[in-house]
Amino acid sequence: MFDPLTIDHQLAQIFLTSARCACFRQAARSLNLHIVPMRKKLRKLEATVGTPLFLYKGRELSLSATGRELQQLLIQKFW
Repeated sequence: MFDPLTIDHQLAQIFLTSARCACFRQAARSLNLHIVPMRKKLRKLEATVGTPLFLYKGRELSLSATGRELQQLLIQKFW
């Protein structure tokens, strides 16, 4: 079983910034990262969790139920 509390600070920051911005490109710019490696890290996280963390509704990016749960856990852990 996946333990979300094993996520390191950088990955947590990538995930939380992407969730806040609701846009991967904007999150990458905000974090001064290249989008492709950032997205690879998020896809690997989703594969580890075993379920999508982000959903597309039209052109909007939002969190899945699992993504919202992870968001709350990471906020508690890091902030």
